[in-house]
Amino acid sequence: MLPFKIDETGVYFTVLIFDDYVVKIPKRDKVKDINMLKFISDSQTELSEKVNGVLPCWLIEGVLIMPKAKGKRSDHHKDKKEHIKALRQEILDQIKSFGYELKDHGFKNMFYDEEQDQVYMIDFHAIRTSKNKSKKKK
Repeated sequence: MLPFKIDETGVYFTVLIFDDYVVKIPKRDKVKDINMLKFISDSQTELSEKVNGVLPCWLIEGVLIMPKAKGKRSDHHKDKKEHIKALRQEILDQIKSFGYELKDHGFKNMFYDEEQDQVYMIDFHAIRTSKNKSKKKK
């Protein structure tokens, strides 16, 4: 038996799920580009230092590695949908305040830890710098 689970349901990555971390292997050209992978890992790690609910991410040998989020995928908590939406919005607002926008933040792209009442954003393939960030650089 393998010491990890394999999740191939995602469009952009095959995910190897270990006890404490995940490894995301690109499977689409959009995210296979090393510059895109570096942007994802750099921006996610930067945000992890500022926003509760964002985990750090490392780019190693063309794959993304990050700690495993606590809890269960948010779409498994249908009874708490509105509460999870409110927590997600707080995170998205914070992300935006630091000059980024996360374009794909559906319920399958986040985990909810009931014990800590915490949402974790887990999919950053669609992160972009926002207009606010580009203005700050000028």
